[in-house]
Amino acid sequence: MRCSLPSAALAALIAVTDLSIASSAFVERLLGRSSPIGSDQADGVPLKIAVAKSFEGPNAASARVVLRAAEKLVHEVHAGSGIDERSILLEPFEDRRTAEGAEFAAIAIGWSDDIIGVVGHGSSTASRSAGHIYRLYKMPAITPTSTIPHITLFNEWFFRTIFNDGGPASSFTTPRPRSASARSPRFI
Repeated sequence: MRCSLPSAALAALIAVTDLSIASSAFVERLLGRSSPIGSDQADGVPLKIAVAKSFEGPNAASARVVLRAAEKLVHEVHAGSGIDERSILLEPFEDRRTAEGAEFAAIAIGWSDDIIGVVGHGSSTASRSAGHIYRLYKMPAITPTSTIPHITLFNEWFFRTIFNDGGPASSFTTPRPRSASARSPRFI
């Protein structure tokens, strides 16, 4: 079911994910899963978004930073009147930064009746494993940190807001002219 949101509310939802074209496509899918704005179903019911990251272990600090950033943006949305007087809730899900952990989290998210979208996962491996589950449940998901293009290839429910693997590395290397005695290329 489609919803119509005022442009300010749409901008606020995009801000929760990241300002990018992938984010606007994610928000379109997200809105398609939420109850229609202004309907009896939507009256006072918060919009719940899952945050799937590794909140324990060596990557916990990075996951907490992403969660805090999302909470800050949600707070800014709430400083207004929310989204058509609906609040946004973030619900953390542990993915252990593994394929199995991500699948377990994705199934729990997919089974949830009140979650309308996902921000996560923290690694390309976790995102790739969860992606087919989100496609099955038609759950929009966006990852701010997974760099492999395969995550979004053939999956209209998964979006990325970061460069591809190898993209940045090629911009940092500059070929240096070879000397006659050099046997291999040199990079600066």
